[in-house]
Amino acid sequence: MMRKPIGRELLWVVPFLCIALIAAGLLRHEPRFPAPEHFRTVVDGGGNVIKIALPFRGIALATNSFPSGYLESTRSPQLLVFAGKPSDRDMLAQNAMSWIYPEVLNNNKLWNTRLFRENTSPFTEVETLLAYDPSVWIGCGGSPDLVRRVGLPAFGCGGSPAQRERMGLPSLRSKEDCGTPPDPMRSRYPKGYVNSGWYYPENYLFPGIRSSAELIGHPEFAEPRIDSYCAAIAGLRQQLQPASLAFRPRVQMEGESRGNAPRAGVIDAEVERRIPGDDAERLLVMDPDMIFMVTGTPQQFARDLRWQGLKAVQNHRVYRRPGQLEFWATGLTIQPVIVRWMAEVAHPERLQPAVRQLLRDRVMSEFGYRLSEEQIDLILHVKENAGSVGAERFTRGYQATSEQGSSK
Repeated sequence: MMRKPIGRELLWVVPFLCIALIAAGLLRHEPRFPAPEHFRTVVDGGGNVIKIALPFRGIALATNSFPSGYLESTRSPQLLVFAGKPSDRDMLAQNAMSWIYPEVLNNNKLWNTRLFRENTSPFTEVETLLAYDPSVWIGCGGSPDLVRRVGLPAFGCGGSPAQRERMGLPSLRSKEDCGTPPDPMRSRYPKGYVNSGWYYPENYLFPGIRSSAELIGHPEFAEPRIDSYCAAIAGLRQQLQPASLAFRPRVQMEGESRGNAPRAGVIDAEVERRIPGDDAERLLVMDPDMIFMVTGTPQQFARDLRWQGLKAVQNHRVYRRPGQLEFWATGLTIQPVIVRWMAEVAHPERLQPAVRQLLRDRVMSEFGYRLSEEQIDLILHVKENAGSVGAERFTRGYQATSEQGSSK
């Protein structure tokens, strides 16, 4: 009896060996890229020292770094080589930055569907990062952050004041609260709100602007923008004189910095006292005088049977607040406009209508862009607020009566 060749008997093993070799290839170590030979050094908000390659090859946005925030902070669309995934592009299309910088929205080369799809996976194709070859990535995290993990320069968008202090670096929070007098209500707020670093928006606005200015190599850009912001806040304080108000309406103002409530002459009903229960129960117990929404419309809110007994609904004092989605929520441009808008809704007898002009002026001074009347209507939600008391003051061509603007 003839024996079959051993090699033929073992041919069935070959496909399995190939699979094993491919699997072994997936277990390769991630690369570690060396620091650039020529670079300039910047320090991000968290005290991380970043070496930016020279000659400068551009900026790419890593996971959770949204193009609208980058554009408002840096005003440097020309430096972008990667802006994000298609969902980020869709978000930008609904943001005022798409009007100001349409070249970013319309440039297909800046958007990619694959990059950072699985940034926490060990099997991520690191090679895709190198296709853009930027001098620096702006990264808001990831678990862990892929860019920093492989040794590429990642400029963090967050910050740790304590870390910067330990490193002997200057604070990015100077001019905090823009000279606003102490809020007399703070002693009644829960301790966590009073001591929170987010109480005044300047706590995150100023560090972001200053670190962004350092990133693009123009630190001198930051302080004039901060001064302009503070001037707008001070101008409202001078006109409203909030310390002399005899009445401050209680307002549910979801998503707003707590320190903006006293600036606008209102009481933040959300933290006025501890209220147990879920969101619906808490709102019913609060029963605020006014409600400032960030999504949806007052009409949709009022149709909900749960809310029809609320004082704000019965008195038509529910409003869609401007700016949180249409502008980058954490930008210096829109914040003074939001505070002015809240103050005019709450105290129309003290303030002349100035929100439209303030918005127009701030966008022009920040970006050199002239908003159309239609764009201002969209940002201020004129259509959505049409049925709410006092909202007509934000419409085009509105003329104040002789009673408005006088102090009571």
